[in-house]
Amino acid sequence: MPDIGHYMDFVMTLFMAFGIGFEMPVATVLLIATGMTTRENLAKKRPYIIVGAFIVGMLLTPPDVISQLLLAIPMWLLFEVGLIVSAVFAKQIAIAGKEKAAQEQAERDAADAEYATPPKPESPFEAAKAAGAAGAVATAAEATASATEETTEQDFDDFLWEDEKYTYSDADEVSDDLQFEDTDEYRPLTDEEMEAELARIEAEEEADEASTEDDEAARQAEANALMKHLLVDISAHGFGHLAQTAAVLNALDSTDIRITIRSLAPEHLLRERIKHPFQLIPYQQDNGVIMHDALRVDAAASMAWYQDFHANYAQRRQQAVRELDALKPDLLFADVPYLSLDAA
Repeated sequence: MPDIGHYMDFVMTLFMAFGIGFEMPVATVLLIATGMTTRENLAKKRPYIIVGAFIVGMLLTPPDVISQLLLAIPMWLLFEVGLIVSAVFAKQIAIAGKEKAAQEQAERDAADAEYATPPKPESPFEAAKAAGAAGAVATAAEATASATEETTEQDFDDFLWEDEKYTYSDADEVSDDLQFEDTDEYRPLTDEEMEAELARIEAEEEADEASTEDDEAARQAEANALMKHLLVDISAHGFGHLAQTAAVLNALDSTDIRITIRSLAPEHLLRERIKHPFQLIPYQQDNGVIMHDALRVDAAASMAWYQDFHANYAQRRQQAVRELDALKPDLLFADVPYLSLDAA
């Protein structure tokens, strides 16, 4: 059973081959008509064309002599047809070129003859008549120009209007008391005028910056008002509290949460541990232990710090309450500063 795919490929190849073959006369005529080669040069290359046709037939047809001849011989004959047709086209192109050259030469001769024709001499009577006509035309033109100028001035006066509120006057009637600036002459600004101009520019820039900052602050405040406010207080007397808090915050979806952190822990450490954006407020909320080094506690300094913190603890507590009220958090998350928890 024949392979239909192979058969279709073979048929398409034949279509392409015969299509290319029937383009031979067109290609031959175009090559000669455009001047890329001549009929004589192509005729000299006839053996190469014949060999090329047989090579194309060998590649595009089945491996048998009859199929190759059926494709190669028509291509050769079509090439010969192209040479014959190109000869006819060459004659027509030559004739058209000669006709075009003759027409252009005739047009140039006519133009030269027109410019070379001398003016016809006039009789004394005709010269006097022409001079009189020219004088009459000049007088009429002057009268027309004068009338046109008067009409234009009258139209301009009619165009200007006045009423009880608005009036106009000619430039000649303007009082000499009015001072007009001579725009043709450059006058540099004085030092006082320059300082005043610079001050005005600076004031405008400051006003624009202030307006921009106010707009940005208003937009930020509006955005903050729509987000939940989470206040996070972290003890600073050990980094274990920060590690515990960071694990909780990093597990939150903070796309609609505004986070504020109050702590005395180093800011770079907070930014490193907590991946969400937040506002940091340095804030002392409890006492830790002061260390000499990693192993030795400074007991005296730690006790003094504790006593100082608790000497006015009641006032600290009231201040913490006011600060919480000002921040207006929706939720307080603390680990575990007792002043913050006490105020909350």
